[in-house]
Amino acid sequence: MSSVKPLDFILIGKTGNGKSASGNSILMKEKVFKSNYRSSSVTKKPQYEWSRFENYKIQVVDAPGVIDTHSKKDEDIKLITGAMEKAIIANPDGYHAFLVVVKFGTRFTEDEQKAIQILKGILGEDFLRNYGIIILSNGDDFKREQDENNLTLANFCEEEEGPFKELLNECSNRIVVFDNVTKKSDEKNEQVKNLVKMVDCLPSRGTRYTNGLFEKAALERKRMYITSKLPMIQKETFEAQSLILDEIKNSDFERNERKKVDLLSQLFPRIDVIINDLTKKDQGTGALKELLDNVKKTRNDVTNKIKHAKQIIEENEKMKALEEKIKKEAEQAILQKTQQLEKEREAGRKQMEEEMKKLELKLQLMAKEEADKERKKAEKGMKEQAKRIEEENKRREEEIRRHAKEEMDRQQALIEKEKAENKKRAKKEKEKLKRELAETEERYRQIKEEADKGFFTKLKDNVLGFFGF
Repeated sequence: MSSVKPLDFILIGKTGNGKSASGNSILMKEKVFKSNYRSSSVTKKPQYEWSRFENYKIQVVDAPGVIDTHSKKDEDIKLITGAMEKAIIANPDGYHAFLVVVKFGTRFTEDEQKAIQILKGILGEDFLRNYGIIILSNGDDFKREQDENNLTLANFCEEEEGPFKELLNECSNRIVVFDNVTKKSDEKNEQVKNLVKMVDCLPSRGTRYTNGLFEKAALERKRMYITSKLPMIQKETFEAQSLILDEIKNSDFERNERKKVDLLSQLFPRIDVIINDLTKKDQGTGALKELLDNVKKTRNDVTNKIKHAKQIIEENEKMKALEEKIKKEAEQAILQKTQQLEKEREAGRKQMEEEMKKLELKLQLMAKEEADKERKKAEKGMKEQAKRIEEENKRREEEIRRHAKEEMDRQQALIEKEKAENKKRAKKEKEKLKRELAETEERYRQIKEEADKGFFTKLKDNVLGFFGF
């Protein structure tokens, strides 16, 4: 007697596609899973049942209706993820195959395709490639097409296109037709046998999809949920960042560089709050990377503007110190020259007094008439000499002042030249910062323009459209 082999399946599909009926057919039991065609129905809890087929013990789990498209809130993603988690945990040994139920004769819509993408986010990118099998329900209609139009399953798969063709490719054309209304035992047995054989064709080669694989897909589930909230997060970020960009632009009109540094420095806490909030919301998924990079670039722009303002402050302080030094040196030079002139004047005065004494002594020895004559002549000569000395002193004083003025003018010209060069460098640096700020504003404008045109609305629709957002 051969041992009984377990075979565990999990059913996923849109309400009305015959998911519950297909589960009953696989188990070859009636009304184990109840069909519900109400469009508002979304099974929140998994249902499961077992049966024996040949030497297999088959378990079928009817998973939540994740391919339905009528959920109304972001929280439904969490609810469906939680329900799928319950379905995985409900069978600790794992599942041999995921059975995607598609109804023959109906169009596989883009909403259903989007739902498959959601499932990839929940279960992992490769879950269909490794474990997926398509159940083509409504097999009675398929048989009629076979009889009337010689339709074969191979031809059907080859002729399909669009979203369903992509699903076929994803499952490597693993597809089994199920007639859920047939009463013939041999047909019931045959379609279950075909399903069992198809399991042997899976790349997993008998291994199961387990809770360990589900846990590995946790990061992608986070990314999917965060992406669904991206338009709202983006709007909040734009509003906060827009106010900061306005204040950065307004800082250009502040002429006091120290006040400019203070104004710009006050922006850091607000920018860091945005960065920390986005980082927390991103949860390491990278879904908010573009927003984070843009805000970080704004922070770098503020840093560069503060650095530039501090450079201008430092240059101004250096120029002020240089001006003070030159002024002090010029004043010291003038003082020294003036003191030297005073000493020379005093020496000249003393020399004249000595000469007068000598002359008076000489005159005392001369006759009065001759003395008067000589005195007048001497006085005239001394006056002329005093005049010449005074003129020479004035000339020398003027020359000292002229030299001092020339030196001050030369130093002032050097200062003006340095100021012009600093102003030129500051202008270049300011133009560079303006370009960087303009680039940041342009990126901000482009992202906002894409949002206004519905880019992120479309992204949200692509992710959550099937929930009716």
